Amino acid sequence: MRSLLSASLFLIALSVFVDLSLWLPNGFDVDSRWLALAGLFVGAGGWFLVPRTAKETPWEALDIMARGQEIFSNSEMVDALPLPIYCKDREGRYTVVNAALEIGSGFSRSELLGKRAHDVFPEPIADQLAAQERKILEEGGLHVNEQRLYRRTGEALDCMLYKWPLKDRAGNTMGLAGCIVDITGTKQVAQELRESEERFRVILGAAPDGIITHQQGVIRDCNPQMLAMVGLDSNKSVVGRNLLEFVPEALRGAIPLTGEENREQRVYETTLLHADGSEVQVEVRSAPVVLMGEGYRVAFVRNITERVARNKDLRRLFHAVENNPAAIIISDTNGRVEYVNRCFEEMSGYSLEEVQEHIDATGECLLLPSGRREEVFAALQQKGSWHSVHRIQKKNGESYWERMSLSTILDDRGKIAHIVGNKEDVTSQIASEQALRNAKEKAEIASRTKSEFLANMSHELRTPLNAIIGFSELIRRELYGPLGCDKYREYLRDIHDSGNLLLDLINDLLDLSKIEAGEMVLQPEPVDLSQLVRSATRILKPKIKNANQSLILDVDEELPVVRADHRAMLQILNNLLSNAHKFTHDDGTIILTCKRCPFTRGVELVVQDNGRGVASEKLDEILQPFSQVDSSLTRAQQGTGLGLAITSQLVELQGGTFRIESELGQGFKAFVCLPEECLVGDSEETEPSVDA
Repeated sequence: MRSLLSASLFLIALSVFVDLSLWLPNGFDVDSRWLALAGLFVGAGGWFLVPRTAKETPWEALDIMARGQEIFSNSEMVDALPLPIYCKDREGRYTVVNAALEIGSGFSRSELLGKRAHDVFPEPIADQLAAQERKILEEGGLHVNEQRLYRRTGEALDCMLYKWPLKDRAGNTMGLAGCIVDITGTKQVAQELRESEERFRVILGAAPDGIITHQQGVIRDCNPQMLAMVGLDSNKSVVGRNLLEFVPEALRGAIPLTGEENREQRVYETTLLHADGSEVQVEVRSAPVVLMGEGYRVAFVRNITERVARNKDLRRLFHAVENNPAAIIISDTNGRVEYVNRCFEEMSGYSLEEVQEHIDATGECLLLPSGRREEVFAALQQKGSWHSVHRIQKKNGESYWERMSLSTILDDRGKIAHIVGNKEDVTSQIASEQALRNAKEKAEIASRTKSEFLANMSHELRTPLNAIIGFSELIRRELYGPLGCDKYREYLRDIHDSGNLLLDLINDLLDLSKIEAGEMVLQPEPVDLSQLVRSATRILKPKIKNANQSLILDVDEELPVVRADHRAMLQILNNLLSNAHKFTHDDGTIILTCKRCPFTRGVELVVQDNGRGVASEKLDEILQPFSQVDSSLTRAQQGTGLGLAITSQLVELQGGTFRIESELGQGFKAFVCLPEECLVGDSEETEPSVDA
C-alpha cells in the first residue's frame, strides 16, 4: 500500500512542485495536468471503486485495487486518463491496460493482457524493458527513464517511462505499475531548438563584425570576432566584465551605457584596448533589445583601424594637394570641373563655382587650352598624359604663360573616369629662358667672331714671322759673309728663338680656333705608335738633356697599329712631353708609357713627371683654354695655357678619352686612351705613317 501511495503522491508532487526539466532530458516537456490526474487516479481512484471491509485500511484497499485486473479493465476513470497506464505482475505479464495505451500503441487489450514485453516488442527493446522491470522489483522506488518504443505499425516513439512497484498487504512485491509519456514531439522541438541555436551561433561566428550583448555595460555574451578585437580567446574572459574596461579612460564618458540615451539607437566611433597594449579603432552600432523580459543593448562592432589609417592618408593627401604650390584641377571626361585647389584660385582668379559657371555659359573648359580639346583627349586616350606650355588669360584679363600636365584616373574597367591637371605659372621662367637664349646667341656670335679674327690674324702673322725666322737663320749661318761682331750673333739667336716661339703660339691659336669653330678636319690613317713615340722624343731630347732631366720610355713591343690623324697624335705627344719638361725641375724624371689597356682593350698613352704637380681641385680649371693655375710659373716657362686644352679636344675628336691626375707636390700624370675601335685589324692591309 505504501508503494502505491508513494507513486500517487509522487505524480501529484511532480506535477505541482517539481520542475519536470530536472527529470527529463534537455528540451523535453510534459503537461503536468495529466501527471496530476494520473496521481489522483492511482492514489484515490481505487479508494472509491474497491469495496472495503471493516478490517481493510485505505492502504490495503489501494493494493487490492491495483491487484485486481478486472477492476482496472472496467474502470471508466482509467480509460478517461489521456496518459497510457498499465500494470504488470512479477512475471512481467500485463494485468491492466487503459484505452490511452491501446490507442497509443496500436495494440488492443486482448493482445496485451497476459503478454510479456518479448511478446509485443522487438527483442532488443524487450530485453531493456525486462531488465528495467527486474531492477524495479528488486530495488523498489520510483524509476524514470527515457525509452524508444514502437507502435504496432512500426512507428518509433520516444517516451518517458515512470514505473514503481506494487505490494500486497504483507508488503510483498506483487508487480509494478507504469505511466508512459510520449515525448517524440517535444524531443523533436528540442532538437529543432538546438539546431536553431547552433545555426545562430554559426551565423554569429561567421559575422564579419564583432557582436556584444550587455546590460548597463556588463557583458553578457559576445562572438569570436569581438574576442579577437580585444585579444582574448574565450567568452569566460569577458562575460561579467564591464565594457568600459576595454575602452581608454579618456573616452569612457562618450559610451552610451545608461540614462535616457540608452533607449536610443546609436552609431559612434571609439577605441578598444587590445590585450597586447595596442589600440583598435572601431565603429559601434548599438540598439536596445528585450530578452526574456529584461533590457539589453546589442552592439555591432566593426574594426575600422585600416579605414581610419586610410582616411588619415587621404586627409594628408588632400592637404598636400590643397596647399600644393602648383595649381591642381580635376574634371570628368566631359570637361566638367569637380575640384580646384587654392593655388589655382590664386593663379587664375577663378573659384570652383566660377569655373563651373564659365563652362555652363560658354561651353569652354578652363582646364584645356582653347581649340585643342580633340588633340588633348586623343593624347590622353593613347598615352594617358599630355603636356603643353601655352599662354592663357586670368579672370582679370591679364595673360600669362603656364606649363600644363594632364594625366588620367581610370575606373575599374580601365576607362578614363577623371582628368587631373597640374598647372604652373612659368611666365618668369619663359622670360629667363628667352634672356638666356639671347645671351647664348650673342656669346656664340662673339665666339665665332673671335675665332674668325684669330684665324685671320694667325694667317696674317705667319707670313712676316716666317720671313723673320728665315732671314735670321740665314744671317746667323753667315751664308753671305761674316757679321764681324759676336754681339750680332747673340741678337740673331734671340730673334730666331722668339720668332719660333711666336709661331708656335700662333699655330696653337689657329688650331684652337678651328676646333671651336668645328672646322678642324682630321685625316685618319694607320699610325705606328712606336715610331710616333720615337719621333716625339727625338724633338724633345735636346731640351731634356740641357735640363739634366731623365726620360724613361715604357713602350709595348707588340703595340698595335691605330687608325688616327698622324699630325694630331704627334701634336698630342709633343704637348704632353713639353708640358712635363717645362713643369719638372732640373734633374727630374719624365716617364712615357704606351701599352694595351686591359679594361677598354684599346691603347693607352701615359705621360708622367715628378714635378711640383697641381692641386686636385684645380684640375678641371687647367683644361680650359688660356687657363694658368700659377701665372708666375707659366711666365717663367713661356706658356699660354693652350696645350692641355688643345690636347683634350684633339683626343676627343678621334674618339678617345683624356684625363689627368695630380696632387700638389706629387707630380702630374696625363692619360690618353684610344678605344678598341681605333685599332687596325690584322686582315687590313696597312702602311703605317712614318714621321720623317
